[in-house]
Amino acid sequence: MKKKRQSTFGFAESVTPGRGPQYTSVPTQTEIFSVSVSPINNANVTLSPNEAARIFKVTGEAVKLWIFNKRLPAVKMPNGYWRIKRTDLEIFLRGRQKVGRRGILICTSKSDKLLEIIDAIKETSHDPMFANSFPDAVLKAIHHFPALLIFNISQREIDSWKMIKRIRATKTPSDIPILLIGDNAMSEIEAEQAVQGRVQGFLLRPVDKALLVSEIQCLLSRN
Repeated sequence: MKKKRQSTFGFAESVTPGRGPQYTSVPTQTEIFSVSVSPINNANVTLSPNEAARIFKVTGEAVKLWIFNKRLPAVKMPNGYWRIKRTDLEIFLRGRQKVGRRGILICTSKSDKLLEIIDAIKETSHDPMFANSFPDAVLKAIHHFPALLIFNISQREIDSWKMIKRIRATKTPSDIPILLIGDNAMSEIEAEQAVQGRVQGFLLRPVDKALLVSEIQCLLSRN
């Protein structure tokens, strides 16, 4: 049974409990051409954000973010709805195909239990990567340029805040989204460090898998 939730921009979005919205980084060219639209005058065919979302297997909110951030061209109709030209969608697809599949880097200690995080990452069709030390995290962030960084701020073997500060000071990975997880709520000092480190999200463990998948997808949609 699907339920509706309100998106950031005020749109109702369908979410399947226990699964969360589906995400894959790049659809195939065949999927673009097999979308159910009128075959007449294909060059002028337009799609709604929700139709585009089904093609890319992302949330409707992700497509609206691409539109509002001027990454995906779209026209606002007199009735207030957005329409996307099929040709613009194909150009956008080719650009994303050049980027390819990117991993999600988990920065935590070797003793940390990661099954919940790994399962959530795989559900977004990304590959989990791991870093268990300060040098390892920085080097992988620079050379592999992951789509998302996940830090466990509750473990004490490595200094997550030091790693975040160092990564943010490095040109190549400085804009990668960061998600924090922790066993306890953040203190005022930690919250200030999160603001300074341009952290985009924080989840308290144990975290529901559907919520974790949804949060990861939301952060990935900003890339």
